[in-house]
Amino acid sequence: MQTQSNADRRPALAPESDRVKQAEQFFKNLSAETLHLVDEFYDPAVQFVDPIHELQGSSAVKAYYKKLYENADRVEFSFSESIEQKDSVLLVWTMTLQTKALNGGKPYSVDGNSLLHFGGGQGKVVYHRDYFDLGAFVYERLPILRSIITVIKKQMSKR
Repeated sequence: MQTQSNADRRPALAPESDRVKQAEQFFKNLSAETLHLVDEFYDPAVQFVDPIHELQGSSAVKAYYKKLYENADRVEFSFSESIEQKDSVLLVWTMTLQTKALNGGKPYSVDGNSLLHFGGGQGKVVYHRDYFDLGAFVYERLPILRSIITVIKKQMSKR
């Protein structure tokens, strides 16, 4: 008579459980040289929304990433938490960005999260929504706006 170890009794990972790993790997591996990964990850009819853009289709998303990675000296993601439910994944991340255009060319980090819905015929991402503080991402990194925003924040904190 064979006995099963505790490891053998654990349920096998559901295919959906791999989605978190797949999404994290996509963002960690994406660069100007690996834009072909966009076609593997996103459905051709994907809808992409963030505080700056509303894009339709994987070709528009690829063009967005191309511009981002070509203009940045560094883009890195670290993930602190994930939630998965049915065909959706929520990733909580910190992005470290370095570009000559912002923050005096010094690296800086922005916290955010991405909501991904998987579907379509091939189970790729059909909806991608990013949430992050646009002020922390852009406005506070520009010298003129940074001082104005600092004054506004101080005034608001006194109320």
